[in-house]
Amino acid sequence: MVIGRCLRYAIGKADFFVILLVTGIMILSTLIVSLTIRKQNQTAANELLQSSFNLIRDELESLQTNLITHSRQLAVIDNMGNDVKMVYKYKSEPTELFVGNIYRKMTQSVYKISLDNHLDFARLYDLDGELVAFVELEPDRATLGYPFRKVSGTSFQACSLESDEKISYDAWKTVDQLPFGLPLKATTIADKEIVRLEKLGDRICLVFYAPVTAGFFSDATQAIEQKPIGFVTAVRQIDEGVVKHLARLTGQDINVFHPNGLIAGTIDTYDRFDISTVDATGAAQDVKN
Repeated sequence: MVIGRCLRYAIGKADFFVILLVTGIMILSTLIVSLTIRKQNQTAANELLQSSFNLIRDELESLQTNLITHSRQLAVIDNMGNDVKMVYKYKSEPTELFVGNIYRKMTQSVYKISLDNHLDFARLYDLDGELVAFVELEPDRATLGYPFRKVSGTSFQACSLESDEKISYDAWKTVDQLPFGLPLKATTIADKEIVRLEKLGDRICLVFYAPVTAGFFSDATQAIEQKPIGFVTAVRQIDEGVVKHLARLTGQDINVFHPNGLIAGTIDTYDRFDISTVDATGAAQDVKN
């Protein structure tokens, strides 16, 4: 009787340890599976994020390539180099009758290329980095013009056009100051092609610089040589349309910030970001032909 009772106790104790062992193995297995799934989910999330960044990079590179290809025309259209050379030569003593028509011709050429290639802004500068012509395109309106320097000071000629409206002589008006708070002098003087992201006011933009050249006689070679006489800039904004396209392409929500706050995005509630915590990685790139 005692032996039977001890045997049942031993069997019961063995069952308890078996149950405990099996339970421990199950818990350990569950933990391992959980960690494995977490690692797999983290790996999948990282791969998805990297894939999204690759798509964004490729799309921005495509936007950059199109900007460069189309904007190079700005530097050469309608004998642009010789026109810039002419107004630069007479910059200190201009006459409206002589150079006014040249300014308007250059401005209209910049407008035509900008309109045909869906640029947001375009600028033309002389060798000293001083503004020669400007164009800004909005969805339903275009503003273009030029500064006209006189002995008495600088005046500004500008015209504002609705979509598909033709430029007429009467459309040009004298204004007291440049639209959009444009500076009269560029902060970068480009003697080679450059493309980079820039903060322009409260906007982030892709900006392309291209030199404008004209023929000059060289005493050394006794021949005409092409030398820089100015440069153009062409601008595409990273705006709401671009950001929404990137979001559709990647299947992710995307917000774009600059130091003053949110520029564009697909998450309205996420409108603040401390951009000072992010290391600057962008830089100007020389364009390789």
